[in-house]
Amino acid sequence: MDLYRLRLSAAREYARALEASMGPVSADLQEPLKMNAVVQGIGPVFKLTLNVQNTSATRPVINLHISFLFDENLYSIKRAFFK
Repeated sequence: MDLYRLRLSAAREYARALEASMGPVSADLQEPLKMNAVVQGIGPVFKLTLNVQNTSATRPVINLHISFLFDENLYSIKRAFFK
């Protein structure tokens, strides 16, 4: 039930961001990134697909590190940090 609420809340916030023409983008102009996360499945096992896109036409993004913060009592992930 909590996962349904989380998905509903995420969908509502995403719809608000689309209406306001605001997407999940980096606030730092030095790192022009756009990120999109998709949850596939409703549990207890689900797949999280994270798409990270460089929005700069001329500047490459190097040494990018991604980490996931989550409640370890509820979820487990094989790799919570990677380059």
